Amino acid sequence: MDFRSYNLRQLQTLMKIVDSKTQIGEECLEEPKRPQYGGGIIVNPEFKDGLKGWSVFGYDGKLEKRSERGNNFIIAHSRSKQHHSISQRVEMHKEKMYTLSAWIKVNEGNASVVAAVKTKSGFTHAGAVVAQSGCWSMLKGGLTVESSGPAEIYFEARKTKVKIQAVDAHGRTIRGVNVTISIKKASFPFGTAINKEILNNPAYQNWFATRFSVTTFEDEMKWYSTENTQGHEDYSVADSMLAFAQKNGIAVRGHNIFWDDPNYQQAWVKSLSPDQLRAATMKRINSIVPRYAGKLIAWDVVNENLHFSFFEDKLGKGFSAEMYQKAHALDPKPLVFMNEFSTLESSGDVKSSPANYVNKLKEIKSAGGNIPQIGIGLESHFSKPNIPYVRASLDTLAATGMPIWITELDVKQDPNQILKELHSHPAIKGIVMWASWHPQGCYRMCLTDNNFKNLPTGDVVDKLINGWQHTRLTGMTDSNGLFEAQLFHGDYDCQRDPEPPQYRGGIIVNPEFDEGRKGWEVFGQGTVEVRESNGRNRFIVTSSRSKPSDSFSQKVYLEENKLYTFSAWVQISDGSETVDAIFKTPNGHLIKAGTSKNPEVEIWVDNVSLQPFTKEQWTSHQMESIKKVIRPDIRHLSASKLAA
Repeated sequence: MDFRSYNLRQLQTLMKIVDSKTQIGEECLEEPKRPQYGGGIIVNPEFKDGLKGWSVFGYDGKLEKRSERGNNFIIAHSRSKQHHSISQRVEMHKEKMYTLSAWIKVNEGNASVVAAVKTKSGFTHAGAVVAQSGCWSMLKGGLTVESSGPAEIYFEARKTKVKIQAVDAHGRTIRGVNVTISIKKASFPFGTAINKEILNNPAYQNWFATRFSVTTFEDEMKWYSTENTQGHEDYSVADSMLAFAQKNGIAVRGHNIFWDDPNYQQAWVKSLSPDQLRAATMKRINSIVPRYAGKLIAWDVVNENLHFSFFEDKLGKGFSAEMYQKAHALDPKPLVFMNEFSTLESSGDVKSSPANYVNKLKEIKSAGGNIPQIGIGLESHFSKPNIPYVRASLDTLAATGMPIWITELDVKQDPNQILKELHSHPAIKGIVMWASWHPQGCYRMCLTDNNFKNLPTGDVVDKLINGWQHTRLTGMTDSNGLFEAQLFHGDYDCQRDPEPPQYRGGIIVNPEFDEGRKGWEVFGQGTVEVRESNGRNRFIVTSSRSKPSDSFSQKVYLEENKLYTFSAWVQISDGSETVDAIFKTPNGHLIKAGTSKNPEVEIWVDNVSLQPFTKEQWTSHQMESIKKVIRPDIRHLSASKLAA
């Protein structure tokens, strides 16, 4: 499609995306729809001619054409790397813009599937979708190319398959041993804004630092906070907040050096002549950037310069480009960012449309200087997200090849859908929510109450964090000593056997089952036995269950004025399942009731601990309790990533 045709159709396309009753991209269909534009330049788009035009991409795997209810589709299986898939070679021209769409399904669960294009100048992501099993999801995107010539279109998934192999000291594989993979640090940056309230509030600090890996200071780095009165700079609050973040290993985005909105300028700044304002802006950037050089991961240099132009109106149109060059020269390591609202939130805001965003980005880069990349910051203040429009906008911005961050996310209700959508897009490199805590209430998206107990939205966020991190996976090695798992990118610990019980089991009798079933009995119906792995680790198993509560139990004496921590290592015989601990009190009530919903699976448990604390002990040892989990020396285990 040439530029003239593209411009004529662009408005119609956006209207279809916004108003479509089918909301393509949101729903998953039993049957896929026909290819857009009859497939365009794709050969054999509906696979009516078998595998004609299609080939394997990246591996010696196998393609297969299948049919269901008259619908033909293609399958790539026996994959071991995320880019192993199907592909087709096409001829692309730099004068044209291309739209790309496909209907995608995966064989189990769900996975982010990305359409990518390989050209002689590199790789470009052209679109993405969270595909599901059992139904078809539409992937829709687009791209331009830097030069005309052949290109190859293929698909990849965000998760990476990892194979762990257990071997002995002589390098011989060990079959049938338990392997536990625990995440140490997720590589995807996710966090929320904070404010000065965190400095003297240990409860706020603990709630925040145990969840998030990145933050933005709500106001404390802004010019009106650090120099409210001309000539009187005060960075003490920002310095203290940065020290807190560094102590807890939390990355910080620098927000911001300048804000182009005239409504957020100090009175003294507004009163300056152009020459005085230029001197003041140079003093500002030469003050804040060197102060925090090497300590931040990003700088929002001129905030919201698509909607506003306070500095450009007074100092010339080249102000933004000049400040980006200056910031990068003073602190070359972090990314310099544009940061805007309504690019994803509103299709009707022309000022910050994806097209205008890209134009401004090019304007800043083309002004000179040695800035390799300019980050795309998208504030993302949503009322009700329009997911298809969000996806199409992200695909447009991703075609620039610049990294994208969601910088100030909030949404009036149900953050689950938009957070999943944003996290699944391959061009998005980090997400920061605009949900800092204030004693008088938050701006829009409240995660916690004033006692730092999660509100419903906070529970949703916690559930997503846990889902993204694969906190712990367990399994048994096969006949080749291999255990395979799909993981999000991050740093992981891998162990052959479970860790020893916390506090040596506390008041639990026989916590490691070294004395068989001593202290343990059947709860409900079923069979209970102690088994031993090839590595001579003993654990208890309940099988032949008919009800969710059928399991095993131990009687303990609980004291009224004490606090208890409980832990155990758990595995099931098949699939994945939520397994909860039950405490049955003398009056018959169940505390934390709920066990595995599927009674057909066996539950395997090892290294159980129930430790009592007085309230004073709990307070004094709260932070130490984590450190008491002693990781055993892991021997005879090697891990090899088979996919990058």
